[in-house]
Amino acid sequence: MKFAKRAVACLLLTLVPGVSYADQVHMLLETRSDFEADDEKPLEEVYFMNAPGMADFKSNIFSSVGYLPLDIGKEYSIRAFAYAFGGYQMILESRNDKYGGEELYLMSYASLADVRSNTPSYMGYLPTDIDGGYSLAGLTVAGGTLQLFLQPNEDVDGYKRLYLVNYDSLDALKSGSVSSEYELGATIGIGYSSRGVTFDGTRYHMLLQLLADRESDEEPDLYLASFLGLDGLRNDVLDSGQFLPINIGRHYEVAGFSIDPSVQGPPSGVPEPGSWMMLVAGVGAVGGAMRAKRRGLAHCPQAC
Repeated sequence: MKFAKRAVACLLLTLVPGVSYADQVHMLLETRSDFEADDEKPLEEVYFMNAPGMADFKSNIFSSVGYLPLDIGKEYSIRAFAYAFGGYQMILESRNDKYGGEELYLMSYASLADVRSNTPSYMGYLPTDIDGGYSLAGLTVAGGTLQLFLQPNEDVDGYKRLYLVNYDSLDALKSGSVSSEYELGATIGIGYSSRGVTFDGTRYHMLLQLLADRESDEEPDLYLASFLGLDGLRNDVLDSGQFLPINIGRHYEVAGFSIDPSVQGPPSGVPEPGSWMMLVAGVGAVGGAMRAKRRGLAHCPQAC
């Protein structure tokens, strides 16, 4: 299945030959409907997008994009992706709540090359049993602690409130050994869902996606909310927030969002944004929709 034309126009880019790129920001997209493996047809179920840094990500500048040879099956969906403890961790969540285990499945990769070739170094179910009313909202590492974020599946009194579960190590996650857990003050506005929470060493960045099936692919459907440290999340103090000019199309949803803390930015060989050859058809319409949406926002992602 292909992206809608407008979505393709906003996402595709031409890479400069002979230049090596440092990927720091990663976003996974997954089809809203499962596609079975077919010997004569690529899966095209999971799409992987990488940007050199946050400034590039916010400007819709990606150094690499492409499908992954990953078939996750009808019963599961990717709900978290993060660089943690020397590798990349991907967590799949059951589409149907499973009491007594086998609800979360962990896949670990040693490098981005292994992610792209789907060569996991570890695979296995996690003993964590999430209440049926919650789902994964993100995964990151802060201060040497692995942090798993949960969100209610339904709005409560007009918003969703994040819940944080901490683990001291990857082995602790695998064994279900929780070091602490508590509810956060940070909330998600009506009609949105967290599709990833990541920490860059100073700020937490939460990527929100509009859940409604939109009439037009020209409207912004992603919002990036940033909080200064854990206190910002605890006290619901929004440091910055913006709609993103990244149109993923109605057939896909964000399956993971992560910043790689081991990469401090693009190497000197990476060209400036002005040298990228990008297809930007529809960007003007996106900008107009963003301005109109800001003027009329009643239920934008917010810190309530």
